[in-house]
Amino acid sequence: MAESLASIANRYGQYSTFGHKDYEAAKAQGYSNQDVLNWLNADLSRLHARNRPGGSDGLYDEISRGAVDTSKSVNIVRPLPETTPGGMTAFEYDYQKSIDLANINKEIQNMVNQSNKYIADVQARSAGNVATITAGATKYTADRQKEATTYVADREKETALGVEDIRTKGALDLQDIVNAGLKDVETIRGQSAKDVATIGGEFDIQGEEIKGETARDVAKIDREKGIYGSLISAFSF
Repeated sequence: MAESLASIANRYGQYSTFGHKDYEAAKAQGYSNQDVLNWLNADLSRLHARNRPGGSDGLYDEISRGAVDTSKSVNIVRPLPETTPGGMTAFEYDYQKSIDLANINKEIQNMVNQSNKYIADVQARSAGNVATITAGATKYTADRQKEATTYVADREKETALGVEDIRTKGALDLQDIVNAGLKDVETIRGQSAKDVATIGGEFDIQGEEIKGETARDVAKIDREKGIYGSLISAFSF
């Protein structure tokens, strides 16, 4: 029974990856180029980076063309283990190993897929949260601007009303002052007229008294003058 390609890759050549020496061993054990390509295509990491499609050592491309340069082989051969875990033959062990490796790769891929899904979900939720926060911030700003505008308008209205109240009150107070002044002027005029009349009356009375006293004095003088004249006439010889 031919050795598995996985076992060949581990035993032959410089590395545990499939190389030119491994290809020689596989061909010697009856594997065709297509068998090798099918196995490699299942997982290209089985090849060293330089032997993958387009690589500098070009094993994959050489197998595809059907012209492998075996001069690139590194002549290293490691012996098969005498015993394998679980009492399996080397072939069975290699086969199980390949199955386990495939399962591991599958699990790894599942984990990668789940991680990608989780990341996508987180990004979606984050985008939604950012949108919600942005909308909330925009609404908050609009509300505060509206409140500020309303406050300013209210204060301007109160100021206008206050100015009008002051104007009205000032006009009323001024009118009260004017009215009081006019009333005081009339009172003063009336009092002045009354005082003038009183003073005039007093002067008239005093004038009449003076006139009476003057007439009496004149009459007295005239009498005294007559008496004096009579005395003079009596003593004239």
